[in-house]
Amino acid sequence: MSGPPARVLVVDDDPDVLAFMELLLCAEGFAAACARSGDEALGRLGEGPVDLVLLDIAMPGCDGLDLCRRIKSGSGMRDLPVIVLSAYPGDLAASAAQAAGADHFLRKPFDNDELVALVRGELARPRRSG
Repeated sequence: MSGPPARVLVVDDDPDVLAFMELLLCAEGFAAACARSGDEALGRLGEGPVDLVLLDIAMPGCDGLDLCRRIKSGSGMRDLPVIVLSAYPGDLAASAAQAAGADHFLRKPFDNDELVALVRGELARPRRSG
């Protein structure tokens, strides 16, 4: 069973993180698109279908938690899987991500295999439409 690769939108204001994530995801067979802010990500989401969003919390303007809330409150996107990444210490960031509607939280620095497994697992889960 072969089809087009799953489309993953990576949102982070650090260009090095974006470049690394794009390389990692493409090497694993995903199609990766990148955005450097929450506002840019909202624009990308409007450009075409995305299968999953990976986002950082700390970004200027529309931060990752606000972006997650917007995705999860939008009728056409509420079932879009969102994995939040953050380097914030402690459990506060994980709790905030959960409250914003994130499907998963992963602390930076993360294990590459764990991230890929989370992405694959979320993409394999059945979703409601719209």
